[in-house]
Amino acid sequence: MAAITKFQRYRKAKHKQGLRLVRLWAPDFRRPKFTAEAERQAKLLRGRREENDALAFIEQAFAWPER
Repeated sequence: MAAITKFQRYRKAKHKQGLRLVRLWAPDFRRPKFTAEAERQAKLLRGRREENDALAFIEQAFAWPER
């Protein structure tokens, strides 16, 4: 039987803490098309209520109290 790897020990410890590994695909922010699309969407939202709501949510989440 093979020895347990450092990553396997790490995963086991995280699992014991009640966490699970999640893998997902995310947009590649390094691509020029991403930047252009983000700027386009930001321009559409600038000054709208939806933008203000989103920014307020982000600020509130950032200020989440620590335990």
